[in-house]
Amino acid sequence: MRMKRSRTSVPASRFSLPGTILQRDAVDRQTWVKHQELALGKSGKRNHWEDRWAMLSRRSLYLCIESPAYKSEKTLELGAHTRVDVRNAIVDIAYDWLSSSFSKQRHVVRIVTQNRSEHLIELNTESEMLSWISVLQSSSEDGVGEEATTALSLHNSQSVSFLLFFFF
Repeated sequence: MRMKRSRTSVPASRFSLPGTILQRDAVDRQTWVKHQELALGKSGKRNHWEDRWAMLSRRSLYLCIESPAYKSEKTLELGAHTRVDVRNAIVDIAYDWLSSSFSKQRHVVRIVTQNRSEHLIELNTESEMLSWISVLQSSSEDGVGEEATTALSLHNSQSVSFLLFFFF
């Protein structure tokens, strides 16, 4: 008998994580945003926006309930937060939000993660939105080819060793 998946489960990133310490120089971008998370392909409520302090550090986007506390000149401590892994995520403008309201133009970034969740991040201005998209895309793509390059380099060094052994 095949078990059915629960339709009422909450995405894993909805659970608040305990405090985390980050190096201040590892934070690429941070600001207050409005955030919304949906399971990819689900047409849930699309008007439940939450205020969050967003911090991008390497390949992780931290969405905090409040701004972080500075532990020292070099470190800061995040309170309750959710962590979004942006590695290999699809990051783009959420075009369906551009013209959703005649009274207010919205500047929304869509992040689709590998675990099939969609995160919408609303920013204040178009330039801020484009800047975040650029940084998120860079973080998403960092290291994409590292494993392949390492494997190829290992393969090439083994091939050269074999050829040297065979011919000499």
